[in-house]
Amino acid sequence: MCRGPCKQMVIITNNTYQVCAGCAHYLKYMGEKCELRNCPNYGDGKTRMTTKNGHMLCSSCHTSYSKKCAGWPWERFVEYRSQVLYRPASYQKTDYPLIKNPVERHSLAECSKCKKVSKISVIQYQFCDTCRKQEQYAKETCWCCGFTSEESCGMGWDTFEAVFACNRCALKKSKYKLASYSILKNQIRTRLKCDICQNSIKHEGKKEDRACIDHDHSNNKVRGVLCPACNFLDGYIKKTDCPQEWAKLYVEYVSSPPLDIPGMH
Repeated sequence: MCRGPCKQMVIITNNTYQVCAGCAHYLKYMGEKCELRNCPNYGDGKTRMTTKNGHMLCSSCHTSYSKKCAGWPWERFVEYRSQVLYRPASYQKTDYPLIKNPVERHSLAECSKCKKVSKISVIQYQFCDTCRKQEQYAKETCWCCGFTSEESCGMGWDTFEAVFACNRCALKKSKYKLASYSILKNQIRTRLKCDICQNSIKHEGKKEDRACIDHDHSNNKVRGVLCPACNFLDGYIKKTDCPQEWAKLYVEYVSSPPLDIPGMH
């Protein structure tokens, strides 16, 4: 009989304490605490502790260090993992109750929110992946644009910047390869006039009326914020073989129209 947490008739691998191989891993570092700040885990007989490069880690932090962050310097991993552990708890403001008899994860079932039969991503609430993104941080406000999760169809937590960001702002940051949400909030969204025609622009509303972030397709560098009309014209001109020559010919054309002759009208 194993004298460890399992209390089962198994093969004993540690004769000193009469425990099996599985329980030995839980009892080996009994009382030791995970070195990472914000991590509450310690060797309590139920949490597996282990060492990695001379550092004491719980099983979840060890998995992250060994797999997702493999090859990272210790200091970089500590900063990243601490931010991950600091993130807010999920589903704190959802209006949907816990499921008493949850189905298995990734099995086909009816989503408790959208009522569609699809693969279940969160078994506790029986959400599909789309509804999971909408309900994980429901009723939270985007740090960048000020929209709530309902207005922007989903909210996420940015681990490195420690802010809430809606799906639309996250898409813009990723698409234009911006260094941080601070640039999107303070440098791009504060521009209220088109950088070419100087007409007023707005960052919200219908897609056809919304301001456009202009970037160079050759190097993906952001150049400015344009109104939809100037952005369309800029894209059209860039399709020509020589935009500079086209612009020169256009100026000549406007200044001296070829059909501006006596008797034309």
